[in-house]
Amino acid sequence: ATLDLWCGPAGGPAVACDATPFVAGGGFVVRTTMTDSSTMPVRSPIFALQRAVLSSSDSSVARPAASPAGNGTLSMLAVAPGQAWLRARVDGVVDSVRVVVVP
Repeated sequence: ATLDLWCGPAGGPAVACDATPFVAGGGFVVRTTMTDSSTMPVRSPIFALQRAVLSSSDSSVARPAASPAGNGTLSMLAVAPGQAWLRARVDGVVDSVRVVVVP
């Protein structure tokens, strides 16, 4: 099974989340791509993401939002300027992305 976290437009190319800074005080979306143990795409990622454990290396910079986003996405909050790693663990599979928050 795999889990890949990325940023960018829905259906668009995967973009590193630290490629474009997020503005403090706003929300942003981290997208996911998941496959099962047979390397098949997960059809309903929302159910897998309901089991996700989300964390931040520095929650004073960025952290998971209280409310979930849509199917296959994670809602995050840009809290204050700085850098942080956001991590998601789903059923033993882990990925992380670095985010940059500006004033």
